Amino acid sequence: MFNARNSSIALVSGLCVVANAGITDTVITFDHGLEGFTSTGGFNDILPNGGNDGAYYNAITESFGVEWQTTTNESFLGDYTQYDQVTLSIDVQVDQIQFFGQDATRSLVVELRNSRFAHSFFQYGSVFFELDSNLSAENNADWSTFSVTFDPNSTELPDGWRGYGGSDDADGPVLPDGATFADVLTNVDQFVFSTLVPVERYPFTNFDIAVDNISISTVPAPSAFALLGLTGLVGTRRRR
Repeated sequence: MFNARNSSIALVSGLCVVANAGITDTVITFDHGLEGFTSTGGFNDILPNGGNDGAYYNAITESFGVEWQTTTNESFLGDYTQYDQVTLSIDVQVDQIQFFGQDATRSLVVELRNSRFAHSFFQYGSVFFELDSNLSAENNADWSTFSVTFDPNSTELPDGWRGYGGSDDADGPVLPDGATFADVLTNVDQFVFSTLVPVERYPFTNFDIAVDNISISTVPAPSAFALLGLTGLVGTRRRR
């Protein structure tokens, strides 16, 4: 027999599952392990003390650059356009960035990659933001926090954002052909913080960098607020 009360409960339960699936407000403190994050090359380890409170992830390597990325932590992966606003953040401390024994500066970049835009020699399309262009032992000997807040539904590249994966990059990297900023963000399957600006060239460099508190926070879209309102209405019905 059809039961309106039970059907309403099931409907709201299903809506809540959809609203909470995938991307979730999260802070990776490294107090509980890597939680799906990895770093490139050299010595990489979690140290229990000395972070921006508690543990931190230390990368010591000689390479073109360093990446901290995840393809498995679902809190950072999926459709960003379900939200009105997203904030990404990381804490960084630099012990060494040196080229031939001389102190050097590098960039700090956050990049959101979408493999659906892979083509030709491009393994993915992406959008990226340069959080800092002067990362160094001198400037960042103490913990520094870097963050960016953006509208993932923007069709144009927001201020400071750039695209990668387009066929015409004579003047620098560009969005994949025919894609908007929002298109790339509908399927983020690789989340990256990096010292590498896409398509720029770098020499082999000595790095000793610590990171902590990699985070994502979101503001739900109006439709998500509407679902919350619907939940409240059905809850009121059940109490009658």
